[in-house]
This record gives sequence, C-alpha cells and structure tokens, in this order.
Amino acid sequence: MEKRTLRLLGAGTGLLLLLVIITISFFWIRQLNNGDASDAHIDVGESTTRSLSDRKTAADVVLDEFRSFKDCTLLNLRYDEQLTQDELRIDLAPDADLFISFYSDFKTGDKHDGGFESNSVYKNWKWTVGRDAATGEWTVVSYGYA
Repeated sequence: MEKRTLRLLGAGTGLLLLLVIITISFFWIRQLNNGDASDAHIDVGESTTRSLSDRKTAADVVLDEFRSFKDCTLLNLRYDEQLTQDELRIDLAPDADLFISFYSDFKTGDKHDGGFESNSVYKNWKWTVGRDAATGEWTVVSYGYA
C-alpha cells in the first residue's frame, strides 16, 4: 500500500512539474515574439513647450505599446515639436490636457500578427500620447500613418 501511495505521489509531482515547465515555456516564448525596442535609438529632442520629464515619460509609454507589436523591431523613436504643436488642434482624447507626438521607424519579421507587410521597414510611423487631466496618466491615443 505504501509503494502504491508513493508511486501516485511521484506521478502527481511529475505532472505538476511538467505543467509548471509548460506554463513557463509558454510565457517565455510569447515574450520572445513581442515587439523589441531594446536597441532602438530614442531621441526625446528639444522642446520649448514640453518638459524633458514629460517627453521621456511619453516615450516610455510608446515603448510599452510597441512591445505589443508581435515580431517587430523598433529602430528609432524621435520626438517631433511641430507634430506635437499640430496635435494641439486635434481632439484625440477629450480628457487629455497635454499631447506629445513622435515618429518612429521599425521593421517587421515574418511572424507578426498581420496588418503589416512581412520583412518590411515602416518609416515615419506616428505616435501621439496624451496625459489625462484628472489622473495624470499617459496613454497612447493614436498611432499609424496620418
């Protein structure tokens, strides 16, 4: 009876270990396919209207969003003062009190989610980030080609 119980416990432990390994592998592989911004050149530029802190925070929000672009690699992200000023005239997010805009270049692999051409470079992809007036939280309010 003891040997049978030990065998059942051993099998249960083995099964649990296998499930843990599969779960960890799934999340690890999923992370490998996320957008990669690790080697991107980030240029928050100069501004007469936006603080350096705001520009850096907005850039980080864009980088976080880019990581959801499966099998894409960000080449660069650059702040654009004129585009930011132009966004003042557009009502992208009614609760936002401040907008910051960037352009980026990125390349796609062959395992992306769709919507992009495989193994292509996208240049001057526009990102606009808005700050919620009530909470101070920054979010991407639009991206793509204008």
